[in-house]
This record gives sequence, C-alpha cells and structure tokens, in this order.
Amino acid sequence: MTPVVDLINLGYGGVGIDGTVLAWPDLIRATLGMLLPLVLWTGFGVWQGLRSFRWDPRS
Repeated sequence: MTPVVDLINLGYGGVGIDGTVLAWPDLIRATLGMLLPLVLWTGFGVWQGLRSFRWDPRS
C-alpha cells in the first residue's frame, strides 16, 4: 500500500518519496516510476483472475 500512498502524496503536493518538492521533469519521471509497478501488478491480477476464476453458473 506504500506505493499507492506515495503516488497520492506526489499527486497532491508534488512531494517525492524522500519529502522533497519535485520540479516538472522529476515529477513526471517519479510518477511513471510509481505507476509502472501499479499497472503491472493490476494487469497480472486481472490476467490471473480471468485464467483461474470459474465462470460456471450456480446450480
């Protein structure tokens, strides 16, 4: 959950992980660095759920 909280802090105040206020180029780089693992884990979770979830109707 820490990366999500760091991403929220970055979005609201432009504050990086170490507590410094970031300029635009560093802000974009830090945002992409935080979003990439989030997108990959979300994609993996969706793929795994679709692969292993049973879509049979209840009887």
